[in-house]
Amino acid sequence: MAAVPPAARGRAIGIAMAGISAVQGLGALAAGAAADVVPAGTVVLVTGLAGLPLVVVPLLALLRTRAPAGRAVAGPSGT
Repeated sequence: MAAVPPAARGRAIGIAMAGISAVQGLGALAAGAAADVVPAGTVVLVTGLAGLPLVVVPLLALLRTRAPAGRAVAGPSGT
């Protein structure tokens, strides 16, 4: 969001939320179709394993950017 000008942030958030909603709907549709072919538990397992790297990789990147405990870090304003 920092790259978006303040006057356009509301629009950017709206577009991002619309995209998230659309992808969630498509994911549910795909999972439902897959559950017609294989057991639902298998669908849950596969989607969970597929989504795990989508959470772990950004989390590890965030942890690498944090300062060691006890060290102060300047905030967005530089203070």
